[in-house]
Amino acid sequence: MMTQTVVVPLLPPDVDEDRLSERALPVATALAERVGANMLLLSLVEVSPDLEARPETPAVAREVEQVVEERQVYLEQVAATITRVPVDTAVGVGDPSDELLSLLDRLPDPLLVMATERRPALLRILHGGPTRAVLQSAPCPVLLVREPVPDDWTPSSVVVPLDGSAFGEMALDAVRAVLGDEDLTIHLVHVLDYITGADHATSTRVLNQYLQQVASRLPSETATVDWEVRFGSVASEIIEAAQERGARLIAMATHSRSGAERLLLGSDAERVVNRAPMPVLLVRPELHDLARLEEERVAEQARRRAIARAIRQVPIRDILTSPVVTVREDDTLDAVAKTMLEHQIGCAPVVDQNGHLVGIITESDFLRGSIPFWIYEASEILSRAIPAPEVEHLFETGRKLTASAVMTQPVVTAAPEDSVGSIADQMRRHGIHRIPVVQDGVPVGIVTRRDLLKLLLLEESPVDPD
Repeated sequence: MMTQTVVVPLLPPDVDEDRLSERALPVATALAERVGANMLLLSLVEVSPDLEARPETPAVAREVEQVVEERQVYLEQVAATITRVPVDTAVGVGDPSDELLSLLDRLPDPLLVMATERRPALLRILHGGPTRAVLQSAPCPVLLVREPVPDDWTPSSVVVPLDGSAFGEMALDAVRAVLGDEDLTIHLVHVLDYITGADHATSTRVLNQYLQQVASRLPSETATVDWEVRFGSVASEIIEAAQERGARLIAMATHSRSGAERLLLGSDAERVVNRAPMPVLLVRPELHDLARLEEERVAEQARRRAIARAIRQVPIRDILTSPVVTVREDDTLDAVAKTMLEHQIGCAPVVDQNGHLVGIITESDFLRGSIPFWIYEASEILSRAIPAPEVEHLFETGRKLTASAVMTQPVVTAAPEDSVGSIADQMRRHGIHRIPVVQDGVPVGIVTRRDLLKLLLLEESPVDPD
């Protein structure tokens, strides 16, 4: 459902001397105009504890009534300056949070637009106005405006951070409800703040596929959708992506600890709100949405487990790297190093004169001959850093020693008909990264942990890539 009412809490100048709350007005007006919604200007009169303690006398009633009248006059003055959309006004008396939440519950499809100010390490709503409880309990999207926006501000482009979950994708539903689909640019971004296992290329490829799938579900005939994967601090990269794209706002689903008990405090969402120069749209799922997401999560886990079980039964011959690059047992280490560098491999099966497997040699095996493998990768730099006689001694040793002198044996091997699951179990059990596949004693291929990662075997086997 599209937004029907844009609610803007305001404070009069006698409370908000810098008129910070009015920073929300241009944003709220542009949003209401874009989707044909009404605006509701709201001022909340917080009754002080000492006033509440006094008996209800005519004097107290008149005092409250006078404040309400002053707020109403102020709201009408502001409303008179807004001519592009229909505007209503309302004044509430009592606890600001309770009054605002009660109002939002009664309105159909509201959007709350509020100005905020940054306080050290804490997201704060303007003094005298709604508290953090509003952010934790609002039954609608909340758009926070911290910095003034230019006069020509229009909600035409938005950055939506996604984390791979259906939870995060809920922000897209809110974006379409708040902004519509017409003439809209949506930039999807996934940020990884660290890499464990997979290298950047693998992670980028997988995540780009995910973002492309999400983008394909959006109305490309009316909205322009693109995406990117970034690496670094999550909040910083989100803001930088928005600035690079010239986005007018950022929209993100807010995660909470233990269901919905904790919102924003110390989270990436709070850091984005506190530092982003553009407005930030926050979406908090309703309980029924959380239940639906949990059902989807359980179903997805079951689906992945089923896929993993099926993958574990796949014969290893279907994924092995073949043909395999081998070296002879009488090859010198110098020749072995050149072969490994030429083919960009980290190891090579060692075979005898009949082509039968007799061992395996890796970069680390070179140290058994007191030769660090990296001397072959950086020989030019090495020659400038180490005296020439010492360099020549290392290379001379490499020209004398053979693969048989440093290779690892016996070798853990597999047969082509062995399953992916059994190979993964062997890797884990022996703490190795690669297993040659042998048929009739001859290497016909090699399987690496990277091959298993490509099959997403991590679902059931703790296999890390090289």
